[in-house]
Parts: sequence; structure tokens; C-alpha cells
Amino acid sequence: MTDGICILYRTLAKINRHRGKTSRPAFFNKSSLAHQILAALRPLLPTGWPVYVQFQSWYAFRRLIKCIRCQGRHVTCGLKHNRTLNGKRLNHHARELV
Repeated sequence: MTDGICILYRTLAKINRHRGKTSRPAFFNKSSLAHQILAALRPLLPTGWPVYVQFQSWYAFRRLIKCIRCQGRHVTCGLKHNRTLNGKRLNHHARELV
């Protein structure tokens, strides 16, 4: 995993305009960052124990959740209202509960 700070791509692009190509910091999208964190943690996790990966809704996207589940880990996270569950938008599920 790389050391550094997380900043928005727009901010990084603005900073990089005034730097030479060799002195520009690298940009990692949220998918790459999440995969790097999980890869760094893999050897530290105990075997035979259930592992739950918890994160906020900003990271809740299909590819990441699928990657975590393929490793035999569990996921708990918030979901944005515009996501789908079983082919139905979550805000439609919420209306049925009322």
C-alpha cells in the first residue's frame, strides 16, 4: 500500500498543472485504494475466523462487494437510495415498508 494523503482528482489535477511530469503524485481511484487496503490486510487476518468488512456507502459498489465476498468475507455497509436490491431500487423498497 502506498503512503500519502487522499485528495480529490480535481484538486490533484490543479496541483499537477504547475509540476513537471516526474514530480507529480500518483492518483488512485476509490476502487484501487480499497483493493490495496484489503490486499495489505490479507496476511494479517486470522484464518478460520469470520471477517466482516465494514465501510460507508461511498465505497458500496458491486465490484468491491463481489471481491470481498469471493474472499469468503462478509460485508456490512450503508447503501445509497438509488442502488438496487434484487432488481428493485432501494427507495421503492422503503415505500413498501410504510
